[in-house]
Amino acid sequence: MKENRIPVIDALNNAIAWVEKLLLTIMLAAMIVVQITQIIMRNISDTGLLAADLIVRHFILWVALVGASLTTYYRSHIKIDLVNRFVPKKAQRWLAIITDFMAMAVCIWLTKAGYAFLIDEYQYGGNLVGSFPRWIILIVIPLWFGVISFRFAVCILHDFRGKE
Repeated sequence: MKENRIPVIDALNNAIAWVEKLLLTIMLAAMIVVQITQIIMRNISDTGLLAADLIVRHFILWVALVGASLTTYYRSHIKIDLVNRFVPKKAQRWLAIITDFMAMAVCIWLTKAGYAFLIDEYQYGGNLVGSFPRWIILIVIPLWFGVISFRFAVCILHDFRGKE
C-alpha cells in the first residue's frame, strides 16, 4: 500500500523507533552492569556504588516510557479487543480511530502534566546524585508522553488512510 504512506511522517516515526531501540539497549545494559557491580562490591568490600539503586530506579522509568512508545509504534500496546470480535470490519477501523484518539488525548494531557511537573522540579527540586539535578532525568516524562501522542496521531492517520 505505497499510496497510503506518508513518507516524512513515516521516516520520522521510524527514526524515533531506531533511537528508542538504541536507548533501550544502552539503558538495559547499564542497569545490568550497575546492579552486577553493586552485588560484587557489596560481597567483596561491604560497600556499594553511590546511589546505584536510585539510578537504576530512574532508569526503570526511562525504560518503561521508552518501551511504551515502542510498543505503540508496533501497535502492540495493551488493547481490549472484545468489541472488535463482534463488529464489522469497517466499524473496527472507526473504533480504532476513536480509541487511538482517546489514547492520544490522554497522552497529550500527561505530556502537559509532565511538563508542569518538570518545571516544578527544575525550580524547586533537588539533586539526584551529588550536584546532578533530578529534573534532567525526569525530562523523560513529558518528552516520551509527547512521542507516544505523536505515535497515536500516526496510528490515526494510517487508520484514516486504510493502512495497517
